[in-house]
Amino acid sequence: MRIGRALRIGGALALLLAALVHLDLYFGGYRSAGSVPAFGRSILLDAVAAGVVAAVVATRREWFVRLAGIVVPAATLAAFAYTHTDHTLLGFRGSGLEPSPQAAVALVAEVAAVVLLGATFIPAVAARDESSGIGLLAGTAAVTAIVMVGFGLFWSSRDETTTTAGTPTSVIIKDFAFSPSTLTVREGTTVTWTNDDGVDHTVSATDRSFTSDELQQGATFQFTFTTPGPHTYICAIHPDMTGTVTVTP
Repeated sequence: MRIGRALRIGGALALLLAALVHLDLYFGGYRSAGSVPAFGRSILLDAVAAGVVAAVVATRREWFVRLAGIVVPAATLAAFAYTHTDHTLLGFRGSGLEPSPQAAVALVAEVAAVVLLGATFIPAVAARDESSGIGLLAGTAAVTAIVMVGFGLFWSSRDETTTTAGTPTSVIIKDFAFSPSTLTVREGTTVTWTNDDGVDHTVSATDRSFTSDELQQGATFQFTFTTPGPHTYICAIHPDMTGTVTVTP
């Protein structure tokens, strides 16, 4: 196999991996991340764009195709760096390498795609490459679509809400929100939070009177309220998520 084609296929596989990670994030709760719907849609759009470009890059050597294979992951890396350094984009602000391990996997895949496809612009490498036929392009696009739709259907089914707030002392964390976001309980009541999202969250009082560890999907946190008054809390990983427990005597 010619080295140029090998690099293109490697870059395409890296792009496909990044696309699948973003698809997982979308169905894992990030479709509701941020304060505006556009952020969640951008996650899905990024997944679709990376998948489409991956299929084309794997079979075609044109310079603009390879450039697109660099631009898509580079733009995603720039957006990740921006939102994870105390900046807000489309109502979303991240923290560190969260969510884990998806963030790290996506970063490695996107950097690999940029490096591998960037190497195809070396003249000696570009000269040792050739495009595949339209038939192979169509077949590759079909396989990519089947893979992404298959994983999408699996993740959408897996991440459907399975927990409901059955008592007035329970809060469900789902789609980047506390439900209910406001709760009124009597003094001495124990409130239970359950994370039903596909990403980690915390329950952290703004006055630091209580805080949970990072809660994975299915994990719970409990706190007994003994002081009357309103108690506001946030997710320390996603500060836009807020809730209030009002305690009455």
